[in-house]
Amino acid sequence: MYLFCPLILCYNKGTIEYIEYIKYRYIYKNTYINGFYKEYRQLKKGYIKLILAIILGIAVISGGIYCAYHFLSNKSTTILYRSTIEDKINALRPYIEAADTFNMNSVAYTYQLQPTLEELRNHSHNTTVTLPNYKELKSQLEAAKQESSTPYEDVNKATDELLAILTQLIPVSEQIQNYYTDRTFEKDNYVGSDNLANQYVPLADQFNAAYNAFDLTLENRNNELYSERMKEFAKENRVNAVNFIELNILLSQTVDIIDPDGNTDTQKVETNLQDITKRINALQPGTKPETQAAVKLYQDAVKEFIAEARNYIIINSSYGEAYTQLFIKYNKMVGKANAINMADLDVTEKNKK
Repeated sequence: MYLFCPLILCYNKGTIEYIEYIKYRYIYKNTYINGFYKEYRQLKKGYIKLILAIILGIAVISGGIYCAYHFLSNKSTTILYRSTIEDKINALRPYIEAADTFNMNSVAYTYQLQPTLEELRNHSHNTTVTLPNYKELKSQLEAAKQESSTPYEDVNKATDELLAILTQLIPVSEQIQNYYTDRTFEKDNYVGSDNLANQYVPLADQFNAAYNAFDLTLENRNNELYSERMKEFAKENRVNAVNFIELNILLSQTVDIIDPDGNTDTQKVETNLQDITKRINALQPGTKPETQAAVKLYQDAVKEFIAEARNYIIINSSYGEAYTQLFIKYNKMVGKANAINMADLDVTEKNKK
């Protein structure tokens, strides 16, 4: 689930986009419960993108919706060229947007995507299939590469590896989709389906592993930039913007603590929810009418997430769909966070003019 939801500076609205990518970062893992595979760990959070109010930029928060909050490992980061924080953010932005789009679709169709994969894997036939939108992801990543490589060698490498698998996977996925759309199984008794499945399933497994690696590298770099930006704001005494960033980090950490397998530290979650409530109530509306409206929508979305998280840990933790709904609320909140222009959260010399 990429605060993760995460942070990227963009050039349109001057907002913060962060992802968890929409929380979308759990490792693909199937849990067999009551006769059904639940792809709990496939859910990702949307990225919260960091957006600067500069002439060019758009921001991203995910992780997402995305986009878990993870600090970088002790390994040094390989920077391919010297650049400012803004340069790095703008370079990562299209990659995070691609991941956010893919992650949101994955959450929306999680209860159709995983059964389809298992049916193809086991040759247990159905009359329809639901497959991920690999083609859109490939198109967005290729456009991102054409626009700019990122300043991080690991992100570029993960992107290239993912694109290489997508090049093999997309033709097979399209053949399967056409096979079921045309109802060819009525003519060949699923022989064609089984043959295509034998090609598709290994590639889909490779894709899932490569995508998780790609997602994780984006999340780490996005979080690194998010932390750098927060330090800058703290030095400038931009208290409201710092509170906003810390709030999103805490939200990301909280959704990551919640475990659908029953290992949730409910006391820690409740403590975090209380802290989130204090912080969201302390968040000031900002200096411009459009920012004030965006902050209000964000506060409402955070309160909805708090209620959903509380209900989940107290009442609904045994229901798989409740976990998905929790991520939907989180990702909705990420979307509202990404609409906030952090540059207008505090009174500065620049926005006084």
